[in-house]
Amino acid sequence: MNNYLEILSVTCVAVSIIALSVEKVIDYLKKCLSHPSGDSSEQPDTARLMFNALSEIGCQPEKDNDGSINVQYQGENFHIDFGGMYARVWDPMWAGIKANDPNLPQIREAVNAANFNFGPTIVLTSPDENGIIGFHTRRDIMLHPLCPDNAQYVKAVLDSFFEAKEQVKGNFQEIKASQDKIIKKRRPIGFNTDYTKNDIVK
Repeated sequence: MNNYLEILSVTCVAVSIIALSVEKVIDYLKKCLSHPSGDSSEQPDTARLMFNALSEIGCQPEKDNDGSINVQYQGENFHIDFGGMYARVWDPMWAGIKANDPNLPQIREAVNAANFNFGPTIVLTSPDENGIIGFHTRRDIMLHPLCPDNAQYVKAVLDSFFEAKEQVKGNFQEIKASQDKIIKKRRPIGFNTDYTKNDIVK
């Protein structure tokens, strides 16, 4: 009988702990998944969280009148927009290329390959009045006051923008090297296989 009561007591305690844990999880999910159309007082101040996180990692963020934030990190200028608990981070116009550049097809291929990775998305704009196609990078993230370390998370996100650039450069070099290798293996009619570009020009 005593064993039965002990088992029943332990079971009741375990159920209570589980119920409490589930309640905490549900409460956390409600806060994280709350929709912007709900009570604004229940919404996290994402812009303030971002501003504080940027300041904590040594940046000097500036807030615009529209609520967006501009900040410089590692010599790069970032622009950040907000919607609910989400932030869209932009690294605008970090490079440009002429629309008639012969390397454009390979560059597009390199960008597409980089965009398959989880992280920032590289966006190519339409040519401007000068025929320049702009390179921009963006990434959507979520911030919440319950997250354990928003500052280090934001830092990792900003670092990922530089990694995306290096990925594009690496992809482009691989594509060019592969294509150059194919060209060198071809046997042009009327020419020796051992030739250089200058020899052909002459």
